[in-house]
Amino acid sequence: MHDEPHINAEELANYANGLLTEKGFNYDFDVCNAIGPSRLKQLSGRVDQMPFSSRVLQITGRPLSLDLFSTNPGEGACGECFSSIPALRVTKTEIEILSRREHLLLKRPRSFNLDQAELVESINEESPANLATSLSN
Repeated sequence: MHDEPHINAEELANYANGLLTEKGFNYDFDVCNAIGPSRLKQLSGRVDQMPFSSRVLQITGRPLSLDLFSTNPGEGACGECFSSIPALRVTKTEIEILSRREHLLLKRPRSFNLDQAELVESINEESPANLATSLSN
């Protein structure tokens, strides 16, 4: 797209809408409650990133484990623990993610407090979009 200086507004809008449909937004959640206060108290000093897993349910009831990172846990202006999740859609009760090229509709945990959304720059095999792991019962 960078090489097409004569693109019209409709073509640009279609291209942008295609990217949003394909890649979504990065949604930033405050996940301190998901990490848990006891684990946060164990931190000694400042930590740039903290890996953690959160068990969630698909809308179908099938459990998944989300492997996430919190950046600067507890260091936000109000003590937040931010985690960025690339998603196609977020509502009060659901999160639709793309993991390993598969659309997954999850029940949004109450402990995932939405802070902001940003455009996803890129998704590759090593990106946070590959974050869902099946759990066996």
